[in-house]
Amino acid sequence: MATAAQNAAQLAEVKRKASLGIALTNSTNASNNALYDQTRAATEAEIKRKAANGISLTNTNSAANNSMYDSLVAAKNSQQPVISTPNNSVSPSGYIDGLAEAKRNQTLAALEKSRNAGLSNLGSEKTAIQPKYYDAKNQTAAGSQQQARNFAEFMAARGGTGAGSNAQAELTRGMTLQGNLGSLGRQEAADYSDIERRTSDLQNAYQSDVASATAGMEAERMSAMLNDYYQQQQRELQIAELTGMLGNQQTLGGKSLNQNILDSNRNYQLNSDNQQFNQNLATNQFNEGVRQYDTSLQYTQGRDATADAQWQKEFDRILKQDGVQNALSWASHNLNVSQENRISANQSSSGSGNGGSNSSKPSTESTIQDINRPRTAAAMETYIINNLPGGKNIAGPPSPNQLTQIESMILDNPNLSEADMVKLYNKFGIPLPS
Repeated sequence: MATAAQNAAQLAEVKRKASLGIALTNSTNASNNALYDQTRAATEAEIKRKAANGISLTNTNSAANNSMYDSLVAAKNSQQPVISTPNNSVSPSGYIDGLAEAKRNQTLAALEKSRNAGLSNLGSEKTAIQPKYYDAKNQTAAGSQQQARNFAEFMAARGGTGAGSNAQAELTRGMTLQGNLGSLGRQEAADYSDIERRTSDLQNAYQSDVASATAGMEAERMSAMLNDYYQQQQRELQIAELTGMLGNQQTLGGKSLNQNILDSNRNYQLNSDNQQFNQNLATNQFNEGVRQYDTSLQYTQGRDATADAQWQKEFDRILKQDGVQNALSWASHNLNVSQENRISANQSSSGSGNGGSNSSKPSTESTIQDINRPRTAAAMETYIINNLPGGKNIAGPPSPNQLTQIESMILDNPNLSEADMVKLYNKFGIPLPS
């Protein structure tokens, strides 16, 4: 009889050959053949799975397995085109396969450990059968021999010497012994048969558990792959929402965004053009106003110069013909009239002025002072700075009080033309009367 260790070694060898694709040398044992076929079927199923998913073989020592794997990969590459998924250069499918492989190995190792433990127990029981029945048979034979001696002693004590009686007793004893030994042999055979049956049941249960676990883990792997596919699609939709591009195609949102950008740029350009146009128009209008003002100023200055020359000529004539008093009286009268007209016009337009300055005729002294006052804007500017309290110390724009004094000094000078007054107003930042 083979020992439990020998049986376990035999089963391990059958499994090793099946996993490597090596044929059994002795194929007469039905149990070994069944184990070989089941193990080989599971191995080939795993090779097909790895080839279909592009996973390399863990053990490359078997020429049969390598040949089968290479054939499956070649057939897959020749029949199915490689489909590339946009934005999927780094796919987690490899991690999913690796995790599934690790879980499968762990499950199969646990199942194999449980099966080996069962086989070890059965081997121990099988090993105990032969010694058990060997002892039982020896005890049965020894008991039969003891009965023969007892019978011989009994007959001798009685003085019996009949050969017929002795032969009959020996025949009976022999038949009983053979019957008992046959019974023990049948029980021993039954125990061995039970061990073989339980071993076969254990192997079948192991193969069934392996197949069930493999199918369950494959379902989990496919579910994980499907979830990853859905997540990838969701990520691509989110990216498309942000970028307006789904793969190489522009989405409706992307087209709308581009159109909004184009409209915004066009509106911005139109606003810029309008602003530039308005600015150019304002500049042209300002330049035209300056040009018209300069033309008017030149005309006014020319007219004032002519009037001043005529006034001086007339004053000199009266002075020569009628004397100083008459000339001063004439000058005072003309200056008074000019000043009154200017102040009256200013009061009617701005509501302010030097009321009372025209309430009485100026004296001869004030008339002489008026004659000696500046007659140009530049001279009046120097006059204001020299005669205004604190005027020489002006740093920046004049104060409100100084502006009031400056305006009074301008209005009190009858020798200034309207153009010179405008210049002085602008020079000192005094608002012009409306």
